[in-house]
Amino acid sequence: MRLSFYVLLTASIILIGASTSEVSANAVLYPENGVYSIQPQCAPKRELNVAGAYTDLGSNVIIYTIYSHLPQASNARWIIERVQGDWYKITAAHSGLALNVDGSKNLTTAKYSGNKYQLFRFIDYGDGYCRIQPNAYQDYAVDVTRGTDANGTNVIVYPHHGGFNQKWKLVRL
Repeated sequence: MRLSFYVLLTASIILIGASTSEVSANAVLYPENGVYSIQPQCAPKRELNVAGAYTDLGSNVIIYTIYSHLPQASNARWIIERVQGDWYKITAAHSGLALNVDGSKNLTTAKYSGNKYQLFRFIDYGDGYCRIQPNAYQDYAVDVTRGTDANGTNVIVYPHHGGFNQKWKLVRL
């Protein structure tokens, strides 16, 4: 009986106040440095990918079928590394090139220079997904164009609205 009371009391204390999602929503996430698959909520069978596994500067970033678990799929693996404060660089594992917001707000790859177009932070939505916020456009989010789930769909930065095409899951590999 004493144990039951303790469990009930503990559960009541946890439930008082805000829910877990309310507590963590909009908090900055600090993922451990490492290799990740970055998966959009709007396309659960897709992940962030460098189109064609190109290693050229300015290669386009898209979503494509999840295959980051395969050895030859390093263009779907991203190295996330904290560089300053809340800000991270995200680097394509196959090329060593950084995720970059170009002049038209498209995501491409570029040689890392540490400029604001290559720094991102992760804002928790409280549901296992996060917003990837570019330093250069802090009212924006990394966005799957029109929320389409087709292979080859372009990835851009777009004004933040919290839609399912702006929610991303970081899956550590």
